[in-house]
Amino acid sequence: MVRTFLRLTVLGLLVWVVAAAAAFGQSPLLRRAITGEAKKLIVGTGVFPSEEPGRVRLEVYYQVYNYALDFQQLGGLFRARYVTTIRVNDRKADTTAAVSREEREAVVDALAKTTSTADYRAAQVNFDLPPGDYEVLFLIENVGSSAILKRDFDLRLEPFDSRSAELSDIELAQAAGPNESDSAAGAFAKGEFIVVPSLTGSFSGDDGGRLLFYLEIHRGGDSLSEVTVVTALRHESKGMVYRDSLTTALPQRITRQLREISLDGFMPGDYRLEVSLHGRRYKQLDQRQAEFRIPWTAASVLRYDWNAALDQLELIADGNEIKPLRKIDSLADRVAALDRFWAERDPDPTTAVNEIKVVFYYRVDLANRLFSILNMEGWRTDRGRVLIRYGEPDQIDDYPLVADRYPYQEWHYYKDRRYRKFVFVDVNDDGDYRLQYPYDGLYQRPDF
Repeated sequence: MVRTFLRLTVLGLLVWVVAAAAAFGQSPLLRRAITGEAKKLIVGTGVFPSEEPGRVRLEVYYQVYNYALDFQQLGGLFRARYVTTIRVNDRKADTTAAVSREEREAVVDALAKTTSTADYRAAQVNFDLPPGDYEVLFLIENVGSSAILKRDFDLRLEPFDSRSAELSDIELAQAAGPNESDSAAGAFAKGEFIVVPSLTGSFSGDDGGRLLFYLEIHRGGDSLSEVTVVTALRHESKGMVYRDSLTTALPQRITRQLREISLDGFMPGDYRLEVSLHGRRYKQLDQRQAEFRIPWTAASVLRYDWNAALDQLELIADGNEIKPLRKIDSLADRVAALDRFWAERDPDPTTAVNEIKVVFYYRVDLANRLFSILNMEGWRTDRGRVLIRYGEPDQIDDYPLVADRYPYQEWHYYKDRRYRKFVFVDVNDDGDYRLQYPYDGLYQRPDF
């Protein structure tokens, strides 16, 4: 079986990341667009050809964050026991097609890690099923408590029965490498590879950043001995920014491919990964795509716009503190100044992650995703600035259609025991909701 394997390093199967949060709140806008800063549970799926004829392989991926688990101290360690149940129901037959139930344990060595929104446990469960329409019910129960996490969704499993070669789903990966045990065993094993899925779809564009993805090619009934795989990356506004083609032999019914693309120097933003399969005379046989993001970070803002980086910091810092930084010319001095800025705000210098810094740039990136309009970046808009300074609102009342009034939104904050209410009005009917008095929600004009 042909391998496409470029400069890959095996990483730990359980890794720490900061992820986008689950949608919350009551308004349609909140459910659709605004997310929190850490999900308790993320669930994803991938569909691949099965080794069993007439079936497809459904892979269910999940990661559950520490703060969603119920840890108990035992000696010098903290343990959490939980049970995962995945039930796959056949919608046409109205029966249960498959069930997986497993008891798992998470162990950490510090109390702070039990409430971490960055540390999680990841796993994968596979099902071989006939093609059809299914409902997937996912449940996590903490042993010894009433805490329950649920996810449910519908999906359709299409057969891999074409005479032409076909592509599986694209699985974005946060870590991957060779399966050195050469065994099919293991949660993330795929033949000769180990692939740990990326459920957040977020990849770094800083130095050393790379996009990892995995897919399978089903040869089909034709006698093709090889195909051409074309890979392209498209930026949300810049269009195609990368393209390559690779001729791949098809010696087996299923050919596995693990690919890596360097993201060094790629602009932050939303991207679409497109993979197409071509046969004789370059005829396109199949195409799949997947969405991913390169988030804004301190390094990317520093690389692309120093003044913008400082303008962002003024949202949470005194202007007199930022003013001297604008005179710094050299890149090395800018990096050092930015490091000092965040080090002074690090809530726990003993940890590898500066939580305040991570949350800040997550909010900048989120504001850009949600509120960018025309040539204005989202973090410069009124809603973006309020989001960055105060975080996601506890409640949004959205009024897009009101008689004799412009569209408007009300954002409410309760968590810090000090109620704030912000009103934004779309006066120009262009999607740029402008903040109304009182500008800081407390009848005092904010600094920005």
